[in-house]
Amino acid sequence: MVDPSQYRAPKQETYTLDHGDTLGVFVEGVVGELNEMPPVHQPVAGSSLGPAMGFPTLVVHDGTLRLPLVDPVNVRGLTVSQVESLLKKIYRQGDNPIITDRNRVIVSLIRKRTVNVTVLRGDQSQARTAQRFGQQNRGPVASRSDGSSRIYNLQLPAGESDLLGALMESGGLPGVNAQDQMQILRNASGRSSMARSSFPRSRSSSAFSSQRVAQSAPVRYGSPVSSFPRSNARLGNGDIVSVEAKPTEVFYTGGQLGGGEYLLPRDRPLSVMDAVAQAGGVPQGRRGLAAVPLQEPRLLKLVRTAGGQQTTWQFDLSGGYSQQAAQTRVRAGDYLILDYSPAQRVQNVGIGVLNTYGVRQLFRN
Repeated sequence: MVDPSQYRAPKQETYTLDHGDTLGVFVEGVVGELNEMPPVHQPVAGSSLGPAMGFPTLVVHDGTLRLPLVDPVNVRGLTVSQVESLLKKIYRQGDNPIITDRNRVIVSLIRKRTVNVTVLRGDQSQARTAQRFGQQNRGPVASRSDGSSRIYNLQLPAGESDLLGALMESGGLPGVNAQDQMQILRNASGRSSMARSSFPRSRSSSAFSSQRVAQSAPVRYGSPVSSFPRSNARLGNGDIVSVEAKPTEVFYTGGQLGGGEYLLPRDRPLSVMDAVAQAGGVPQGRRGLAAVPLQEPRLLKLVRTAGGQQTTWQFDLSGGYSQQAAQTRVRAGDYLILDYSPAQRVQNVGIGVLNTYGVRQLFRN
């Protein structure tokens, strides 16, 4: 997995105001009575803000504060301390000041505006198991059988809206069921043309909006994304984070292993010997009532098709184990076929004749 700190956007040194922020405003004699204690607001659980003072006042859609006796005050892009200085100037100065220097003016931040982020999680699902002859395949694989995704509509605090926060609010970091990359579909409307051209447009982004641009973020080391600047982890209003599930990958068995379809584990490589064990192991020689057991199958074939070409490897499982098979990795779509070698077939015919007629002749004598 990639270091989770890579998904954390750099901390903003100063917080600037915009539409949706709620300020605590106290202008003694105007917003609040003379000699009155301004109301105190405790922060909500999980907030990074401290206690605030003043009457709740919303920064409206045009970035202004609507306060008594003055025109709308534009606070967009200002810090809280800058707004406090601005209100002192507006109410105390001019030809007809509204208040004196003795009247208190207090401005604090009660609640930050939120950023709307949508997260699509295809990597979260109930475990799915393949079955063969009524037996469950115990491979550690999960997949949503219908290919659907869980949708999370999040409201993240402005200045703290980043990829790590979105992932934690939607169920945690991507696990073994996730693709090696996740997509961030940026809401480019209202941003500069430079932002629109900074990232290549992907086919997936056009399904959402022609005004979205796509980025990829790595989930695991060695993924195709070579670098992911932490600044790209910051999410804006309307951005979509998509974590897609890995496709279901299987291998097949045949011959003396029996016909079966088995899921490949997503958290580790699977060797040929592991796959044989997962399919039930090499069948033991069948004795029954026979005096001499039949030879157990030992010729294992791995058949792989790639680029229209079929390649076959053979392993000798004498004694039930092959070092070469233990070092060969199974890939999706491979066929493992266990059969008798030509020599074993001849031997088993002789053993069958011996068990059928030789023992009978022995009892006659």
